[in-house]
Amino acid sequence: MIVRTIIEEDTQLYSSFPTMTIFNDALCIFYRQGINDKYNPHGFSGKVKSIKIPLGYLKEFFDNNITLKIEEKVVFDSENELDAIVSKIDDRLYTLASRLFIKNKINQPFISVSDTCEFKDRVPVRIKNINLAAFYGKAFKSKHGYIFPAYGAIHNENFTRPLLIVSDDFKHFDLLSYLHSNLDLMLNESSIVKLNDSYIAFSRKDIYSSYAIFYSTSKDLTNWSDPQKLLDFALAPMATIANDTIYVSFRDVDNTNKISIFNVKTKEKKVIDTYSGSLFDGGYTDLANINNHLYVIYYTNNKAPFIKMARLDAF
Repeated sequence: MIVRTIIEEDTQLYSSFPTMTIFNDALCIFYRQGINDKYNPHGFSGKVKSIKIPLGYLKEFFDNNITLKIEEKVVFDSENELDAIVSKIDDRLYTLASRLFIKNKINQPFISVSDTCEFKDRVPVRIKNINLAAFYGKAFKSKHGYIFPAYGAIHNENFTRPLLIVSDDFKHFDLLSYLHSNLDLMLNESSIVKLNDSYIAFSRKDIYSSYAIFYSTSKDLTNWSDPQKLLDFALAPMATIANDTIYVSFRDVDNTNKISIFNVKTKEKKVIDTYSGSLFDGGYTDLANINNHLYVIYYTNNKAPFIKMARLDAF
């Protein structure tokens, strides 16, 4: 395994929530960068930023540890951006989920669409009788339309649950289905993959002192099985498939704060990195299968959160 720094540590900045996708022959990385602020979680004055790394340059960066020369672009800049989740629907269709968040004032998720992985405009997402908290997980195409994993609360419920938001035109959004959740098994962030003819959703159980990742399955995206536990001491799952095997990267809180990856078939876990400080100031990940290697991008904390990437072989 090789680990490299993508966004350098800066004690004034809070660099976090990276996601990535391939466009043509380049790796496109999106992330949120704010200013460290002890009064706001994840800092404040957040911007959505992006960088692009040619795949050949990425290989040399990992093989030879050359200096990474990148140009950061500001994608969205409001009073405080919080999320930046990029998804590749197909070779000519990409989406970016973002969110304007000001504590006790506003929480507005957005969806942007592009055919070049360059995002300029975005549409606010509002759904009747749904208190939409945030998007989480990669979007994908289905027979129902374009699916966006999310989480929030349904009208008259006082707990969060994973939601599947659907759209045909990226302008109008509806609730397609939701996963089981309750006050004793409160789920939120979910990552969905399809293997053979089944969809598998990996969801975060968000109850303090009993953090875990659960999974549910569905054949049609509308009817979901009861959640089953996959991992204890785990948060923020992100899943991908390589060689017909599902891998889940996650924030690992077993004894110490870690970033880990899990082979769902063999149940083998590999620790990618450890970090100090608050467990909430690190651990969100994204992963991809690129040229027969697994790449995991994540943010981690030392004095201030910053962004790193690991490359490892499938296991």
